[in-house]
Amino acid sequence: MAWGGSAPPPPPPPHDFAGHRIDIASDELTPARIAHTLATAAGFPVVHQEVPLSHVRTRSADLAAMFEYFTTAGLDVDVPALRRDHPEVRWHTFAEWTAEQDWTALLFPLPRRP
Repeated sequence: MAWGGSAPPPPPPPHDFAGHRIDIASDELTPARIAHTLATAAGFPVVHQEVPLSHVRTRSADLAAMFEYFTTAGLDVDVPALRRDHPEVRWHTFAEWTAEQDWTALLFPLPRRP
């Protein structure tokens, strides 16, 4: 699974990319590695559990289509080449991103005041 980087700088002129497809990824991790990285950063156990696509489809056809694509075709992003070819992007790993998050605020937000 690929994980996107931080907000990119202003885009280059469109003609630089006309007719080109660029897959974006900042890291490549298995679901088990993602769970381990999240657990390390958040400080509590995280376990990967695959949800059947039929159940995902009941919630979101788009999300199910994305997961089906990851399962059948997968992603083939050359992350080192992407980083080399686009050094202007502030690339970071999933572990770096998780370490920058305030997990207490994200997982246990304060109740809204009336």
